[in-house]
Amino acid sequence: MNAEKRVTTRTVAVTGMMLAVTLILMFTPLGLIPLPVVSLTTMQIPVVITALAVGPVEGLIVGAGFGIATLIRAYTAPSGILDPYFMNPLVSVLPRALIGLVAYGLYRLIAGKSPSRGRRIVAEGIGAAAGSLTNTLGVLAMLVLLNGSDMNAMAADAGQALLAFVSIPFGLGGLGEAAVSVLISIPVVEGLRKVFGWKA
Repeated sequence: MNAEKRVTTRTVAVTGMMLAVTLILMFTPLGLIPLPVVSLTTMQIPVVITALAVGPVEGLIVGAGFGIATLIRAYTAPSGILDPYFMNPLVSVLPRALIGLVAYGLYRLIAGKSPSRGRRIVAEGIGAAAGSLTNTLGVLAMLVLLNGSDMNAMAADAGQALLAFVSIPFGLGGLGEAAVSVLISIPVVEGLRKVFGWKA
């Protein structure tokens, strides 16, 4: 959505819908794609779609909702060894709030003001991947920066160096999540543009 587009009933509706989808993914098994080595999360995808189709502020809102839901779940229904660390909003909220800003920023940088359809789609793909990786790398960075000694202890208990300990779940998972984000976000964003007549 270009900078000249004002807030309308449609933009509010799409933002609200994407926030609702994010919460559904967060609190149901639909938010994870189980694979043999890692499980891929899909909860960042509505954030990316909102940022690319509607705008950075709306993406920030949905991303913050994703983070706050993560924080609440960490307190009310922890299910993994890392969940206690997500009680810190610097881990659970901050990286998720940045997803939409990064996705939109890179999209706008690459697309320019009046992109061709091909360039726009390439920019959407790069923005989607960058937004997803912002989630993965942002959470990892906060975990290590704020809880480095605990992360090292977990790695030692697993008989691994810290880099090896985090590279499989965050490395493979992050790349897989970025790929899924690209594959899903582009057709949805393009569909929203077509339905609502939104320009790049």
